[in-house]
Amino acid sequence: MVAIENNGPGITDRDKDAMLEPFVLGDTARGMNRNTGFGLGLSIARAVIEAHGGILTLLDREPSGLIARAILRQPGTP
Repeated sequence: MVAIENNGPGITDRDKDAMLEPFVLGDTARGMNRNTGFGLGLSIARAVIEAHGGILTLLDREPSGLIARAILRQPGTP
């Protein structure tokens, strides 16, 4: 398992699935302007992880922030 954490504002539960889709950007309240990023990072990470038999999940971090957790299968397991 690999987990990447931050202490930002997080992502609402209703937006987590959408944030894993290509070209989806977070809300503009995060301090980024619309000329920054393409909304591909999480979708590419998910595609690579799933191609290796794993799963990517987005979880809440307490007291604030987000955890992107990748769980990969062990070599030799179905």
